[in-house]
Amino acid sequence: MQFREVMARVQCYAAYYDKETKRTRQKLVWSLDRYGKIGTKPSADELTPADFGSPEQRQKWANEIASYVDEHNAGEEKRRIEVLPLMLKSAVDGIVADVKNKEPILNAWHRARIKSEVDRLAKVLGLIVKAKPKPEKGAKKTSPLGPATADIQQERDSGKSVAEIARRNAISQQRVRDWTTAPTSKEIADAK
Repeated sequence: MQFREVMARVQCYAAYYDKETKRTRQKLVWSLDRYGKIGTKPSADELTPADFGSPEQRQKWANEIASYVDEHNAGEEKRRIEVLPLMLKSAVDGIVADVKNKEPILNAWHRARIKSEVDRLAKVLGLIVKAKPKPEKGAKKTSPLGPATADIQQERDSGKSVAEIARRNAISQQRVRDWTTAPTSKEIADAK
């Protein structure tokens, strides 16, 4: 079995002996995707043309193609993992640029998600050596980025302005807006 990479495909050729010309020839029996993970392996009956080769030969060719697929998939997984640090750098650059932007796209939910994933990665890499302290029983649950969002939402619902809430809680007005996305009853009444 010979495997030839042609454009975005891998062609699988089986060799046979041509008695008329007294030469070994090759015939295309299967074709695979060249890039990405290959999900299917052919059976002996699926090889084309259907009348080419004995059942034993066809089974042998199908097994060779299956072992090629396994090797290809293992190589693809290795290449994917080798590229992850480069993808991480690109993602971090994008996040840093967004955070420095005057009008960031990422909100508090995104930032909390980023923080949890960075913490998980740091633990696996051994960059975090101390465990997080457990919260005391009965303590208010807070957002990973600041004071309790429920308290801020209550203040917002009671009619306090974004600026007043931000000043009182020592956070930015943008965070107050991010954490209180639903309009207050006062804002609904003013809109009518």
